[in-house]
Amino acid sequence: MWGESGTGKTHLLQATIQEANIQNRTSFYFSFDSKALPDASMFDGLENMDIVCLDNIEQIAENQEWEQALFNFYNLHRDGNKKLIISASCPPKYLAIQLADLKTRMGWGITFKLKPLNDEQQLDALIYKANDLGFNIPVNVGRFLIAHYARDLPSIWALLDKIDHATLAAKRKLTIPFLKQIMSRQEA
Repeated sequence: MWGESGTGKTHLLQATIQEANIQNRTSFYFSFDSKALPDASMFDGLENMDIVCLDNIEQIAENQEWEQALFNFYNLHRDGNKKLIISASCPPKYLAIQLADLKTRMGWGITFKLKPLNDEQQLDALIYKANDLGFNIPVNVGRFLIAHYARDLPSIWALLDKIDHATLAAKRKLTIPFLKQIMSRQEA
């Protein structure tokens, strides 16, 4: 799957791992960071995992050792009829992968583009996440929050934690005036 930052790639991969655990399937998740790549031997033994999720795969592009290690792992894992799910910032054909066979294999499966949520979808996600945290956000407060403070899900999730703590500490329901008060303290 691919999409711009904040579209939920990491969330979906981690949810896949949680579901695999519920189903008693072996699973592994790793998020790549080009500044801190572990040793490529990380793949040793992973071919036996039922589901492997690799996040931010574009971070290994143009790294010959990692491209070769991923290629070798991919072949072993696929031969075992296991599931590999990867995320990137762009479609597989546009990744800067230099190893042609790896680039080809990355295009073999189903590819999904994740699009940013529209305002109503963001509002639904905000309300759902707040409920999951144990508090309610009225629709008008949610719209105000999205319109004035955050437009992307990672920022909204970070704000929700602060709002949750503030409402618990003050023992108050969330209103627009109280939200403004919380946010002004955060900006100070």
